[in-house]
Formats: sequence, C-alpha cells, structure tokens
Amino acid sequence: MKMKDKKWIKILLAVLLGTITVVSIVLMCVLNLKDSSPDEVKISVENGHVTFSTTQASKGYGYTFKFKEGGTEYYIKSDQNLLEYDESVISVGVEVGKTYMVSVAVNGELEGGNSFYSKEVEWKAVKYLAAPQVKIENGILTWDKINDAEFYEICYSHKDEILKVRTTETTYALDKLTGGLSEIFVFAGSSNENYLTSISSNKLKDVTIVHEILPIITMNFTKSTATLTITVQDLFNCFKLYLGEKAYTITQFEVSGRRITCNIDYVYNGETKIGVRPLPSDIYNKYTGKVTYIDVI
Repeated sequence: MKMKDKKWIKILLAVLLGTITVVSIVLMCVLNLKDSSPDEVKISVENGHVTFSTTQASKGYGYTFKFKEGGTEYYIKSDQNLLEYDESVISVGVEVGKTYMVSVAVNGELEGGNSFYSKEVEWKAVKYLAAPQVKIENGILTWDKINDAEFYEICYSHKDEILKVRTTETTYALDKLTGGLSEIFVFAGSSNENYLTSISSNKLKDVTIVHEILPIITMNFTKSTATLTITVQDLFNCFKLYLGEKAYTITQFEVSGRRITCNIDYVYNGETKIGVRPLPSDIYNKYTGKVTYIDVI
C-alpha cells in the first residue's frame, strides 16, 4: 500500500471517529433527557397571577407545558420553568372554566429529544380580572371597562374605616361618597367563580370628598304635640327650621334609622307652613337643594 493511501485512510478514520464521538454525545444527552422527567407542576393563584412552575432543570433547552382536556391536548413552550396563564395561553385554546390535566417536559436540543412529561396535576382554569386604572375628572371617579367584570367595588378610607360602594357602571360621582379626606381605589369583580376579583387599582391619595346631602323624602307634623317627623336619605347633624318669617337652627332631635323626630313646641306658634333645610356639619358636606315645606292643617 502506498504511503499516500495510508495517509488518507488515517484522515478518514479520524473523521469517522470524531463523527461517532459527536453522535454519541448527542445521543447521551437525548437519552439522559428521555430517561428523566421534571417535578410535577406547581400551580400558584395569588396576587393577581395564575402561574405554573416546575423545578429548574440542570440541562435542557426550555420547557413544554401540556394541558389535556378530554382527548384534546394543548402544548405551550416556555424558555423558563415558569408559565403565566394569560391571554396568550387562552388564545391557544386553554379556556376559562374548563378542567385540565397539566404536566411539563424539559425540551431537548433535537426534535424528539424531550424528557418524559411529569406527573399530571388537575386544574380548573380560573383567571384574575384585570385591575382598573382610576382617575378623577370634574368630580367624577372614572375607569375603563374591564372584560368579564360584572361589577366594581369602590373602596375609600373614612376616619379609621374602609367604606365600600358597589356599582355596575364605570363612573361614580364623588359627592355620593361619605365626605372627608380619603384614599380611593377600585376592584373589578364577578359573580362567576371562574373570574377572580382583580388586584387593587392604582390608589388616589388625599382626595377631598365633599358629600352632597340628598333631599328630604317626607315630612309630617302632628299639631297637637308640635312633633315634627322627617324621613331622610342622608342623616345630618342639624337643620334650619322655618316658621313663617322666622328661622331657627335645630341641633337637638331623636334619630331612629332614617327617621328624625323633633318636638318644636317651644318655638311653634300656630304657623300654617313649616320648612326644613339640612345644614352641613363641616366642610366635607354640602346641601344645594331647596327648603322642604309642608302645610299645617
């Protein structure tokens, strides 16, 4: 055999040996993944997020999360060992309200080289509603409509309490709230158990609320005992009493629910018309309505 031929044989043997080594390494990596599976999926539902996670793999090229519902399977790849349930997942077909068996595999470098899938975990698909973004325009609290929300809960501080008002609208007049210096925030909610209450909106701090006292509903006067009975929508601490040409500020009366009872025999002198006008107790209340009158028979 010529020296030249021997040289080429050595080169070919070296190339063949190198190829076998590379293929062996790749096969080992693939087989190592195929012989393993990641830990089962952990599902977290908190702080406005629904997330799926597994332990970090020591090797691999990302992860594939599998959602199985009946005979249908949905596969979603992730570069990280974490996947959030959001619109991108829903758009694949993983629908809110359905129950899925969830598992995960570690991706191999080559097609078909993924690990086995982890043990399946049952999960009913729930979704947090998006958080509103609130602002105030001309005395009106406003926010955008939130998809799938059925109502909104307005929360605001008042002294040492958090007061709440529920509405189905996306606006609310500040003067309907109890007056004071407040922090205001809003939640989106639903009666559908598959849609979870949103996290809090942005918080509006140091908001001055001036409550508009609503007009009196009814008023009655018992002449024989000079007793005035007033049914109100909003309670107030004092009111202006009009008897003929005279006016009195009344601060002493009894309250039961939404009914005010007051004996005025010490000022009543047979007048045939009686008027009442609520008086705001502080700068956080106002009354812009008219005097309510009744005729005395």
